[in-house]
Amino acid sequence: MPVGVRGDCYDRATVRIEEMRQSLRIVSQCVEHMPGGEYKSSHPLATPPRKPRTMRDIETLITHFLGVTYGPVVPPGEAMVCVEGAKGINGYYCVSDGLPWSYRTHIRTPSFPHIQMTPRLAKGLPLADLVAILGSLDYVMADVDR
Repeated sequence: MPVGVRGDCYDRATVRIEEMRQSLRIVSQCVEHMPGGEYKSSHPLATPPRKPRTMRDIETLITHFLGVTYGPVVPPGEAMVCVEGAKGINGYYCVSDGLPWSYRTHIRTPSFPHIQMTPRLAKGLPLADLVAILGSLDYVMADVDR
């Protein structure tokens, strides 16, 4: 795991470049060790039927249409899942009341906590350094207001 020691903008940029190198190594390992065979599940509740089977008869066409239009029916309750994304950890919180869509969905992206660090990082520095600090935080403004 790449880490920096100074914590400045240059350090964050070099860590990001090293993360890209590590990602390329992981992708290379996956390609080298990927087994042959099917890449998609054949379970009817997990994935829609393959296209050649979809147009064969009306039952598979209806299953495909309902699965793509509504998705799976989630049992009533709450669920919180975190997944690793390109810019950090994404959190997904859903509340279901048994319908094919969620009653409440909240998505927490890492951009909001990243942008919250700006005052602390810029304290005591010239205004001109703010551009470099904001660029090194790698946030997406559309993610901030989720």
